[in-house]
Amino acid sequence: MLKITVRIDSEGLSKQILKLEEILASGLILDEASAFVLNRIRTRFLSEVDPDGKPWIPSAAGIRRKSKGGSGTLFDTGTLFRSIQASGSGPDTRFIGTDVPYAKHHQIPNTKHIHRPFLGVNDDDARILEGILANRLSAALEG
Repeated sequence: MLKITVRIDSEGLSKQILKLEEILASGLILDEASAFVLNRIRTRFLSEVDPDGKPWIPSAAGIRRKSKGGSGTLFDTGTLFRSIQASGSGPDTRFIGTDVPYAKHHQIPNTKHIHRPFLGVNDDDARILEGILANRLSAALEG
């Protein structure tokens, strides 16, 4: 007769579950994720491309500023760029956006303004973010 005994170390498993719950409840993972996405959005803004990497239509003012060594399109004073922030509402919600009223004229297509979207994520962002989150959860469970 073959006998197999399986023992589950419930104390170790319980500790891992508690640690994971603590990390998820603290919002640390969402903070890391939102910081990553915010950095990608700001980098694309400075590169003057939309979330999918498509270049914006340059503005005449941006072309003039760049020819004099200055900033480019949508970057006269830098107000819009600096207004792009990550914020949270408790441990389970993060937002990335801007409170500058004219931002919507560029972000949302309309007939009066040239469409230059800057908020959003692409497939590469999602893949990298998935990897970051998987690594963070693995480290939490191992640590």
